[in-house]
Amino acid sequence: MRMYDQLLAGAPDELTGVFAFLVVPAGPQFPEELQGKTMCGVVWCHTGAHEDAIEALALAREFGPPAFDLVGPMPFPVLQSMFDPVAGPGLQNYWRGDFFTELTDDAITAQP
Repeated sequence: MRMYDQLLAGAPDELTGVFAFLVVPAGPQFPEELQGKTMCGVVWCHTGAHEDAIEALALAREFGPPAFDLVGPMPFPVLQSMFDPVAGPGLQNYWRGDFFTELTDDAITAQP
């Protein structure tokens, strides 16, 4: 979470990321050995040029190898529907986000 906070603090307006604890859904885009496991992850979205996205995500890439990496150019509807298998029709999902300017050490170390 500290890397996430550092990266977004200096990020261009074109980059945003959603940090989440989630269950890896079943599907061909996710490694079979991770499906059904609870993990933390970041869903990145960069709305500028591909070359600028590579530069903007450099800190995340230097942090260490991800368990899986689906970052790459894609139409926005693909990103928007990527988690449909976990939140399918009829489940009455309500997703909510909070906007803040920093993650304090207390927030990072808080236990649920």
